[in-house]
Formats: sequence, structure tokens, C-alpha cells
Amino acid sequence: MRKSQHIADKKFYLIVATVVLLSVLLSSTYSYATTNDTVDAVEPVLVRTAAKDLSITMEPVEISAPRLPLTSSALDIEYLRMPLTSQTTLSAQQLDELFEETGMQGLGPVFKQAEALYDINAAALASIAIHESAWGASGYARNRNNLFGFSAYTSHPDSAKDFDTLEASVLYVASFLQEHYLNADGKYFVDGTLMGMNKIYAADPNWKHNIATIWERLENGYFIH
Repeated sequence: MRKSQHIADKKFYLIVATVVLLSVLLSSTYSYATTNDTVDAVEPVLVRTAAKDLSITMEPVEISAPRLPLTSSALDIEYLRMPLTSQTTLSAQQLDELFEETGMQGLGPVFKQAEALYDINAAALASIAIHESAWGASGYARNRNNLFGFSAYTSHPDSAKDFDTLEASVLYVASFLQEHYLNADGKYFVDGTLMGMNKIYAADPNWKHNIATIWERLENGYFIH
């Protein structure tokens, strides 16, 4: 009788353990943060959104993966440590070609204007906007003209700043970054690179790698049709 009870107890605990394990597996998802909300994904990918797919709504829009080559870690490291006050070789027209048929279409000149006014690399600034807004497709970009999810915090996502235009958001953020992150006297200055900026600007330690990858690809024309 004791042996039978022992076997029954083992079966019971095995069933319980199996149920718990299945519950954990079914409830576990891998996700990455966007400026709009959290999207389930196994591996985040860089995406661009066609302008025709955009609408003034907080609902997600369809996005497609761009044709991109692999980026070497050596290039990533180079852009991680490159001064953000450097000048891009890309012209306003070339930036516009990169932004064509996305929610950032036509913004090439304002990124170059920001570079001239605030001594911040236009391609680097555009890379931050691309990452934070998914090429201008985020809810913040479409509803608040906020390409950077600026002033939106994890604990208070609705605190994101409203801008009159997308152009205004580019110039405002460029000015803010120059004053606080790129100026040696700035409140958050570390070394004026993505490596240094990430320490305070973004909670995600991978933020700098995401921006560096986009920046390198922009500079080398991989996003051009």
C-alpha cells in the first residue's frame, strides 16, 4: 500500500511540474521596445514604412524589412566612438532619397539645417529618429510630430512632447542634444559619442548599437532604393 501511494505521489508531482513548465513556456515572450509600444519579436529588425501606409491613428501600421547587407562589428565600433559633432558627407538631397516613401520623407533639408545650427551630425541625428520612430511610423511621430519619442518615459509614456511640425521636433531635439550631451559643459556630457550618450540618454544598453548600425548604413547608402 505504501509503495502504491509513493508511485501515486510521484505521478502527481510530475503532472504538477509539467503543468507549471508549460505555463511558463506559454507565457514567455521576447520583445523589444519601440517608441509606440512593445512589439513581440524574436529578433528585432530595422524596418521602413511606406508613406501610403501611414494614417493618423495609434494603431500599428504594416512595415517591411529593407534590403540590407550584414554590418561588421568593426564598423559598428567605429560609429559607436565617432564624435556626434562630426559632419556627414550626405547632402540634403541624398538624405531625402534615403527618406523617400517613409514617414520622414522630405526632411533631408531640416536635418542638414540642424547640423549647421547645432553642430550635430545630420546622419547620426536621423539615425536616432529612424530608430525611435520606425522611419516616422510611430504613434508619437504621426500624432504628436515627435520623431524621437522625446519626453516619453517608460513610467509615463503619455508625457511625450507635442510639436507643431516634424521639422520643429528635429530642430528642438538637435538643440537639446547639443546643449546637454555634446557640449563639454553640458549636464549629461560624457564624451560626445553614442557610447557616452547611451549611459544617460537610454535605459537600453543596446540603444547605441542600434543607432550605430543605422548610422553606418545611412552613410554608405544601403537604404537607397
